[in-house]
Amino acid sequence: MMKRFLFAGASVILLALLATGCPGKKDSGSGTVKLEFYNQKEQLPLFFEDLAKTFAEKNPGIEIEVVSPPDSETALFARVSTGDVPDIIHLWPAEPPYKDMMEEGYLLDLTGQEFLKRAMPEYLEMSNYKGKSYAMPTTISAYGLWYNKDLFEKYNLAPPASFDELLAVSKAFKDNGIQAFAFQDKNPAQEFERLIGVTNPDITAVIERIAREETSFTREPEARALAEAMLAIREYGQADTLGTDGSQARTDFLNQKAAMYTNGSWMMADLKNFPGLRLELIPYPNPIRGAPSKMPINIDIAYSLRADMSDRETEWGLKFIDFLTSPEIAQALADFEGGPCVVLSVKQDTPELKVVMEQIAKRNTFLTVLNFWKPGLRPAWVPAVQDMLMTGDVGAFIGASDRLIKTVYTSN
Repeated sequence: MMKRFLFAGASVILLALLATGCPGKKDSGSGTVKLEFYNQKEQLPLFFEDLAKTFAEKNPGIEIEVVSPPDSETALFARVSTGDVPDIIHLWPAEPPYKDMMEEGYLLDLTGQEFLKRAMPEYLEMSNYKGKSYAMPTTISAYGLWYNKDLFEKYNLAPPASFDELLAVSKAFKDNGIQAFAFQDKNPAQEFERLIGVTNPDITAVIERIAREETSFTREPEARALAEAMLAIREYGQADTLGTDGSQARTDFLNQKAAMYTNGSWMMADLKNFPGLRLELIPYPNPIRGAPSKMPINIDIAYSLRADMSDRETEWGLKFIDFLTSPEIAQALADFEGGPCVVLSVKQDTPELKVVMEQIAKRNTFLTVLNFWKPGLRPAWVPAVQDMLMTGDVGAFIGASDRLIKTVYTSN
């Protein structure tokens, strides 16, 4: 059993198995190979189901079952903890739990496969582990500040390039009776993690020094700057930020109830349901005044195979990844999903991500810090973040942050 997946208790495992239905993986006896494709992109189940049907029609003898469970990551790790690993998996290969799967032999070494040559080398390297390729990346994500171009133009406001400018435009919207921000403080984990990386892309080194008791956030600027910034900007959001989850905040923003929203490029898939809505994603201004603002990125869609399939299953699994990353299908994915594609042949012209593409081209990006944290740190931080937003006590938040870092790093 994998050491990183021991958190999956019996009840979680039972729920996960019920959710996924434990699809059969082996030859049905009729000569047809059945493989499971485990999709973790909540916006793409129908897209992948159509691709699986197309692949099967072109390749008699193979059936691909697309499984897209709710809370897919929890369900996946619960299955992995019992040895029930899906055949073909969409995963985030730069993140620690998936590196653990590579380390412990659950994923097939794809090194040398011809389709790997289609990926931009720097993003293939981000997906690798110990010099070997266990995943084929196709898209990346970027995180930043979404803003409504029509609302900004209506009130003659420019997109903010600094945190002081962000406060100024937020105040201008409030003065005009417009809600500036939609917040999702019922689940602030991702926002906090991405933005503390914006304060310092090398924040992991600071965290590790805190864990070794060589320093403290009382002496380092990042936690205080971000906490004060989050409190300052909450003045311009909805009344009950702590009662709002990501789905509701996103819906409010897309329905133009707010002028800005902090989120990622994966929201492009939602924009298809809002024709005519003019949005753009830009870097979130660094809460540390005077410091540069880099965009956090991550490998967003990548494909891996289960290591212990039969030769015939492996052959078909490799063919399916080759199909998914072919120029034609990769272009179709980029056109449909909208995120920055790292398959070399793909051409993209996405107005909403124009600035993102410029930042990527300039290398004004960093791999999001979650990929370097000890497991459990991001969720462990959530109660402290929510307490800070509720009480406004930055000092207590800094003390709690120091303590939880030491606890998490000691337990790993």
